[in-house]
Amino acid sequence: MFDFSREVTYQGTVNRLEWTNPHVTLFLDTVQSGLPSTVRGESGSPLALQKRGWSSTMVHPGDKITIKGNPSKEGVNIFWIVTITTADGKVYDAGRAPDNN
Repeated sequence: MFDFSREVTYQGTVNRLEWTNPHVTLFLDTVQSGLPSTVRGESGSPLALQKRGWSSTMVHPGDKITIKGNPSKEGVNIFWIVTITTADGKVYDAGRAPDNN
């Protein structure tokens, strides 16, 4: 589903964070090719991410963030989150991606 040999970077505004199983999902409002776009980042389970210092309140709608991730193999605006960097410079690392994607 994801191309772990490539990395993309998105800068934008948090639309929403869904802190649910099986994967935490973050929607980011950004601009691509000069047009507004919403991209979707997926990551590990809430429990796995909580062990890495993440929380359901680490980002809020309207926050400016930068996300690095691995793009979808299908070429759509979906990616696997590698790191999230907040406006104040705090970096949240998602850890290693699953082997079966």
